Amino acid sequence: MIDLNKLNPYQKEAVLDESPACLVNANVGSGKTTVLTAKVRYLCEQKGVDPRELMVLTFTNKAANEIRERLEDLLGTEENLWFGTFHSVALRMLQTILPVEELGYTKEFQVCIPEEEMQMAQQLIAEQNLQIKYKNRLKKRLEQSRQKNGRKPKDYGDDFDQLCTLLEEEKKKQNKMTYEELILHTGLLLRSHPEISRPQWLIIDEVQDCDQCQLDLLDSLLGKDSHLFAVGDPNQVIYSWRGSAFQIFFQLKNRYQARQLTLPINYRSSGTILSVARRFLQNGSQLEGVKDDGGKVRIRKQYDPFQEAEDLAVRIREIHMQGIPYHEIGILYRLQNQSSLLEQVFTRNGIPVHVAVKEKMEGFSNKEAVKIVTTKKQYTIEGSGKHVAIIDFGIKANIIRNFKKRGCKITVFPMDITAEEVLAVNPDLIFLSNGPGDPEDLEDVIENIKELIGKKPIVGICLGHQILARVFGGKTGKLKFGHRGGNHPVKEKTSVKIFPLIKDLFTLSFPISLNRILLTLLGSIEAVLIPQMLIRCGMTSSEALKIYGIFTGMALPLLLFPSTLTTSAAVMLMPSVARMDALGDQKQIRHVTDQTFFLCMFLGFLCGSGFFLFGPFLGTLLFHSKTAGTYIRYLSFICPFLYTNTMLASILQGLGRPGRCLIHSAAGILIRIFSVVFMIPAIGIRGYFYGIFLGELLLSLLHVKALKFPYRQAGDNRL
Repeated sequence: MIDLNKLNPYQKEAVLDESPACLVNANVGSGKTTVLTAKVRYLCEQKGVDPRELMVLTFTNKAANEIRERLEDLLGTEENLWFGTFHSVALRMLQTILPVEELGYTKEFQVCIPEEEMQMAQQLIAEQNLQIKYKNRLKKRLEQSRQKNGRKPKDYGDDFDQLCTLLEEEKKKQNKMTYEELILHTGLLLRSHPEISRPQWLIIDEVQDCDQCQLDLLDSLLGKDSHLFAVGDPNQVIYSWRGSAFQIFFQLKNRYQARQLTLPINYRSSGTILSVARRFLQNGSQLEGVKDDGGKVRIRKQYDPFQEAEDLAVRIREIHMQGIPYHEIGILYRLQNQSSLLEQVFTRNGIPVHVAVKEKMEGFSNKEAVKIVTTKKQYTIEGSGKHVAIIDFGIKANIIRNFKKRGCKITVFPMDITAEEVLAVNPDLIFLSNGPGDPEDLEDVIENIKELIGKKPIVGICLGHQILARVFGGKTGKLKFGHRGGNHPVKEKTSVKIFPLIKDLFTLSFPISLNRILLTLLGSIEAVLIPQMLIRCGMTSSEALKIYGIFTGMALPLLLFPSTLTTSAAVMLMPSVARMDALGDQKQIRHVTDQTFFLCMFLGFLCGSGFFLFGPFLGTLLFHSKTAGTYIRYLSFICPFLYTNTMLASILQGLGRPGRCLIHSAAGILIRIFSVVFMIPAIGIRGYFYGIFLGELLLSLLHVKALKFPYRQAGDNRL
């Protein structure tokens, strides 16, 4: 019998609630499972509800098993309760009480795993010669086509809709449906058959993780006399990738006019951790702790994963210096792809690393991989040309497509086909396909292939080629990390030597230093030459100095003021680009380059437009000089290029190409000197304006052209 006195006041209130709809905001560690099991006990033991009138839905088998164990003495066998995950309960309903025959299935239908559905799709694409773009996104597109999240799947202008229709027909023909279809079909049949009885109580665990299809199923399961009791935490949404969201919890509250209760008392964490957690909660929930305060929590904001790893390495060494062994220090990270960078940085800093997932990887086996990916049944694609028999070990659709382009008749066999069955179709060529795994694991296949040798022409690719090698007595070896069914990266590892390092530093620093020297020298040359050239133009000495002073002391500094933003950003950007280049992340470099270019151009056009429109006004307001205003307007045209060049030069230097920046800068300097010597005497100070504009424009074009090429090539001189 349930003892309600063991519950805290918040838990007890939730258990006793009998509202038509109740949402319990169960903060982390607040006894969510305790409340769920107590609710079921209360309804059955004290309110007399028949367990068969209860439906309890969870998101994971682990959660379902935990609750089931706590209620085993009350509920007995599992069959007495509509109890389990969304998918398992939907499956049970389709196989028992729902008329699944109306949808073209029988009660004996099977669940189709995603890999099997993909295989069906690939086979249909090959057989029907469908044109499908971005095949690497096909699985995601199929999932999106079934999701009811209000977003229409993107139309790529291909045969995808036809594929979906054919795929649905094929699944019905094979009497199979996907996990998503279990939910969709259950909801559809419930809505079309209101006479089917609904549960008296619908109890949901982790309700914040529901997607739109599951929310629609909840609507279908609720009858007019049904009660909804849902427990969740909007701060713990973990299935956002398939449509769940922070807002869903509150959407349910509005949809059912539900009463909202909260479980604020945390039994799991120390007071210190809770105080930190409160700062990050999205909905402002107030966590109350029952444990004492623990150790301090440090929160560090990092700008990128590399900086984060370096900071962690420093902190780990500090802890180790305090007497804590390395093996007693643990790192928890959110994503598996973070492991590689952490391992690299820690190893470089002399910190021993043990990655738990490595043990699983070392124990990984894909001996059955070919059996999983091979076609399950023989099929034929008609053609007027040569007859090709393909033994499918995991063939790529493009190989079949290329055979079709050449008019071949194609018969595709599963991997365990016998030699007699292959020869029975009398092919002109036997083709052994690519596939995952190790040919050493395919002894039966090798024996079958031996019986085909000399009877028909036979070729192979990738795994098929390796199988042929073993058929003829050859040996195959594993790469360092074994056969994973994917490409293997190659990394050159060299020892660090001091003299090459100094050489590299000099190679990088010398062009940067020389570039600064040239720019300083240019300023000095211009300070001497411009007044002299203005005098040659017909001005007096005082007039020439006045014009030069207005230009260099008033107009130009004002235009350079916004460039403080780009200069500061450039200083921060260069090491980030260098790190991306070192890690080989060319995609991210391209993204950063494009974003930087467009943002700087936007800033330049914005500021340039402002200087052009308000230049005379600014000259009068700030300097009490109409001439300064005129010069500001003239110089406004260089703003987009002036601001952009600073950032592009920083990217090139970060990519290890300061020599290229030096060459570009020298070209711009030569144009400016040419304008001073030849154009100012001819047309006055406007000639210098033209020179600056042409110099900055040329510099931008050269930078952009350089960044179109590959960022790094082995053996280049890093110009």
